[in-house]
Amino acid sequence: LNKTEDEIKAALKEKYPDKEVTTMNKYQIILKTSKDSTDLSKANKYTLEGELEGHIVIGVEMIDRAIMDLKIPFSEDFIRRVKGCIIQHHGKLEYGSPKKANMEESIILNFADNVDATLNKINQIKEETKENTWSVYDKKMETKLYL
Repeated sequence: LNKTEDEIKAALKEKYPDKEVTTMNKYQIILKTSKDSTDLSKANKYTLEGELEGHIVIGVEMIDRAIMDLKIPFSEDFIRRVKGCIIQHHGKLEYGSPKKANMEESIILNFADNVDATLNKINQIKEETKENTWSVYDKKMETKLYL
């Protein structure tokens, strides 16, 4: 997880303290293990595997490998929920999700992912734009920004 995602997660824990922290910690352990066992330098490049299978399929396979490597007896419900979060993280079918987000965790993950992507896009635009001027129109943001 990058700093922005960690900050979002911390804010959600503070705002909603009744949510099961151990579940989020288990997600983090599995995601960290899957990232550690995979060459993520390829994540932003077009690989044959990525073009043929897509990052969601690859993500579910990474989760399967991480769970096997950890040798921790996770419940079937937990494993289904983790995989559901990967499968549903785009939120809607029209955004490339094979399944619309329908679990509390996947909805929160989708919002956090969207906030993170938006902040990264704003930072990218800031690097290309002088202070106190307008950026060029950005198709993804569907606006130009005054920075």
